[in-house]
This record gives sequence, structure tokens and C-alpha cells, in this order.
Amino acid sequence: MSNLTPINASDARNNFFTILEEVYNAKKTFEIKKAGITVARLLGPGRDTKRKNIKDFKEAIDKHFGSIPDFPEVHKMRFSKKRDVSW
Repeated sequence: MSNLTPINASDARNNFFTILEEVYNAKKTFEIKKAGITVARLLGPGRDTKRKNIKDFKEAIDKHFGSIPDFPEVHKMRFSKKRDVSW
């Protein structure tokens, strides 16, 4: 991140809309810290470099689908109150 600006959480809370304007207009990136630990980053639109496309997401889901071998079949455990709701 080129212009990463650290800011503590209480200042971020008190000046939130000013920070949002700087993120959008001045293309700044803020790193919000609480007790010295980074808890969030505010990036402008289109600046997330780690975002993957939907194809990568689908491949990850397909890779791990069914990875819990003894997971109970949920559709057998569904219950409903069968009652007439017609007028």
C-alpha cells in the first residue's frame, strides 16, 4: 500500500465521515488500530488487490465440498408443522 495512514480506533470513530472522504477523494488508505493491533483497513473502491474472481471461489468450494465425512444429513432432520393455512 503506497500511502497507508495508521489511525487509532477512537479517532476513526470520531472522524469517520472525514476519513471516508479522504479515502474516496484523496485515494488514501487507512489502517485502523486498536491497542496497537491492526483491526481494519479502509481502501478506496477498486483497490482490493487480494480479491479473487468467482471462478477461483467456485474451485475452492468444489475442492472442500464434503470434507466433513460424518456430517449428518440435514434434510432427514427437518421438521415442520403441517397445518392448513388456507382461508
